[in-house]
Amino acid sequence: MSPEERRDSIDGLELDDAVDAVTAADETHDPEAVRAALDYVTDDEGVVREAAVDPAFGELSKVVSTPETRVELAQMALDDARETAEPVADIDAVAARLDDFEARVDALDARVEALGEQLGSLIDDHGEAADLYETAEGIRALTDEANRVQVEADELQQHLEAFERWVDTESLRLDELEEDVAAAESEVDDLVAAVEKLDAVLDQLDPDAADELVAGWLHTTVGRRVTDLLLTDLRAEIEDLRAWPGGVEDTDRLAAIEADVDELAERTTATAETLDALVAPEWDERFGDRLADLDAALDAVEPPVDWGAVQEIVEEHRVDPETLR
Repeated sequence: MSPEERRDSIDGLELDDAVDAVTAADETHDPEAVRAALDYVTDDEGVVREAAVDPAFGELSKVVSTPETRVELAQMALDDARETAEPVADIDAVAARLDDFEARVDALDARVEALGEQLGSLIDDHGEAADLYETAEGIRALTDEANRVQVEADELQQHLEAFERWVDTESLRLDELEEDVAAAESEVDDLVAAVEKLDAVLDQLDPDAADELVAGWLHTTVGRRVTDLLLTDLRAEIEDLRAWPGGVEDTDRLAAIEADVDELAERTTATAETLDALVAPEWDERFGDRLADLDAALDAVEPPVDWGAVQEIVEEHRVDPETLR
């Protein structure tokens, strides 16, 4: 079928018939997804039209331009945030947040630039060879991406405004720290429960479940190491708050938070000792080097912790349960 024949194959069909024609030609297409795409080139009478493409491109151009404006607003919000944070910009917790915001703005800016390039390519492709459905699907996909960029830019602007309030307001900084400690407590609770479960099943070891047990031990061991890093990060955050110009006004509240972190550290240490006592010699022989490499990689991570990077480290050193057999 020539490009012209492909293009004309659904031109003039009712939307339902056009959906049937596309899915009949390629059964891998989901009918609902096809309908969502073709809706962009369907006229008010419910007929798929080649003539509807140009108006759809015009509307798409407006959709693509909106995220550009929103990203510009996010960049302005970043500039405002840097100005607000200037007196405390040398504090690690502040600098790390600003660096993260800048990276997010840069990433969105690159995606906005790509939107314009993709729009130009879509128009060119339709003018040369793309059939009506391919063009409609391209319009749908680009519309969805433009909307995603717009939403993310709006969220980023809100986060930057919240960051400025965080910089200006001690109580908000303490609120956030308490939330982080509560999240860490949940992690420690999970770690304790996992070690207790492991301890309980070791006495009733079923040879057929040995691989599952080893996998559980490895997962728990890695979790313990990450929890140690989490507590280190919380301690560094506490010290950063103490370094704020003028010091801390609500010293009692910060002291209570630090006491909670100390308690979590004690629980983690006790749980780690229990976990280490459960290690079978053959487990250590098989996986000790891998875990030592993980320890070395995590030891190189310094607060403020980039948890995305930590996840990558964990995945890099993860032992696939399938290899245990």
